[in-house]
Amino acid sequence: MRTQALSFRGKGCVREFMTDDGKSYIILGFPDESALVLQKVRGKGEAVADFNPVRKQKQILEKLGIDKKGKNTYQMAWELLKER
Repeated sequence: MRTQALSFRGKGCVREFMTDDGKSYIILGFPDESALVLQKVRGKGEAVADFNPVRKQKQILEKLGIDKKGKNTYQMAWELLKER
């Protein structure tokens, strides 16, 4: 398990983004070049935030400014992670 954590730290990437409509998303880029988009759940003011997986990840990535022309979801997510 420890080697997996070290591998993620070296090659993985996590960033939080907000769309114009005020929704927060976390994009996780994994060392195997896959990615995941999670939406922040509005909480009750607690210190820990909850996030849920998003079904229409490509649409969210487009809202965040990435062009989907000829790209899969993973490529779009990594383009966003490397861009900013």
